[in-house]
Amino acid sequence: NTGAYDPANKNEKPKFDIVNPSTPGRFDISCDMQVFSDISDKEKSADSTAVVFMKTIEPAATINKGVGERFSIAVQVYKDDASKYSFTWTKDGKAYNTFQNSDVDVSGTAYKSSAIDITKLTLDDQGTYVCKVVISDLTGVQKLEKSYTSALSLRGFSVQPQTSGGDKTLTQTVGSEAKLTCAFKGGVDASETFTWTKDGETTDANTAAHMTVTSKDKEGSTYKYLTIKPWPSDWSNTKFVCKVFKKADNSVLFTSEAIALTSSGYIVTMDAANKCTQSGKDVKFTCTASFPNTITNGPSVTWHKVTDSGDTIVEQILDGDNFVVTGAKDGTTYKSTLTVDKPAQAQAGSYYCVATYAEPSYIQISKEADARSLTVLDLPDIPKKQVLIGATNVVFSTTFTGQKPLAATWKDDKGTELSSGADYEVVDSVAADNGPYTLSLTVKTVSEATPASIKLILNLKPDCDTLFEDNEFIKTAELQKLTTELSTDAKEFQAQNDYAFVGSDVKITCSYDN
Repeated sequence: NTGAYDPANKNEKPKFDIVNPSTPGRFDISCDMQVFSDISDKEKSADSTAVVFMKTIEPAATINKGVGERFSIAVQVYKDDASKYSFTWTKDGKAYNTFQNSDVDVSGTAYKSSAIDITKLTLDDQGTYVCKVVISDLTGVQKLEKSYTSALSLRGFSVQPQTSGGDKTLTQTVGSEAKLTCAFKGGVDASETFTWTKDGETTDANTAAHMTVTSKDKEGSTYKYLTIKPWPSDWSNTKFVCKVFKKADNSVLFTSEAIALTSSGYIVTMDAANKCTQSGKDVKFTCTASFPNTITNGPSVTWHKVTDSGDTIVEQILDGDNFVVTGAKDGTTYKSTLTVDKPAQAQAGSYYCVATYAEPSYIQISKEADARSLTVLDLPDIPKKQVLIGATNVVFSTTFTGQKPLAATWKDDKGTELSSGADYEVVDSVAADNGPYTLSLTVKTVSEATPASIKLILNLKPDCDTLFEDNEFIKTAELQKLTTELSTDAKEFQAQNDYAFVGSDVKITCSYDN
């Protein structure tokens, strides 16, 4: 508390200095003046004035992070209820609007906070972040303004083609040239190793396998260029990843997102479904082989059948031997159709196609499609009609060869399934591993409630994807029930007695219902 007397103007100017304040808050300061003289004593008080001491918690001036890490910075300013606060952020001189303002508590003191939170850093996030804080009174008169700067420096990868949200799949035409670029921001020093990896292997050690790796340092980053030419056909789903290792213990310091490269142009597929047919009914398989436009004539397709003897079906010699092959080119697609002509059990098995391409740049390529099965069933016959008399059981039975069905059911004409019980007995048996199979239904002695005539239906569903008409085999038969008991309405003889001369014919009629 210091001051000086001004004799000329007869002014006393006391000064109250607050030196290096450490506690934030609002303080009311007033000045009281007392004058003593022989005449009288005078006292005067000036109006008080408010002094607000602001305290700021600011971020570090420089922050070092790695790509993929979380980044959070905040500027926190003491909260005065009689003041207004405004926060604006910029990144590298441009407006940055992704921030959140809130009230926070710091050791029991209220603060206004403005924060940026990035959960997973990318190289694009590197830069200089500036937060400008403007404090005004309640009338809107600006009182304070200050800016806080924090520079974010990153080390990490930038992979080209860019990945987004995880692994990226890039389709590469077989035989063409693929170029991948991996940039490591911040560069690597002598204690670190920077390399591409292919499915976990270091590509630098495999440069002879169609790969070349070159390096370059520029603008504070180290670049690794991976060139693959020609693109091999067997790299159908190959993943490439960049890594930085610590030489001392070979530990991984940084890992880039992966690029999964798939080959295009050499894709061979067959029908989506397995097939079933009955003996003597033709069935067709289709094989589609696509190829890049570098192939002039398209592939050659051969058909193969898997049997116990390992038979190989060659396209050119199938005619006249239950097999007919046709094919045609359509742009960059070749379609081959195999027709199994009037198949029998010998033609059942597993079929697949192989397309062979003459790649002019470096290699002959063969692609094999996933196999599809063919099931051939001999349609069973069952007795068309059986008659049940009295207490005699009746059996409907059939035996067939071929793949055992997935489901075999007997139903009556109302659709009710007949299962083993008091009135029926259903048998589904296999004589040997390869058949024949027996399906039988025994109709036992039935009650008077059993209809006089029942239509029986045998449903046979094979275990395959493409089924028959109505998705099943259907065979029908009929059961007719007779009884030896006469009804109460039976007429044993005609109404009158009859007479005849010896030697003359006579007819006596006895009739009964049922």
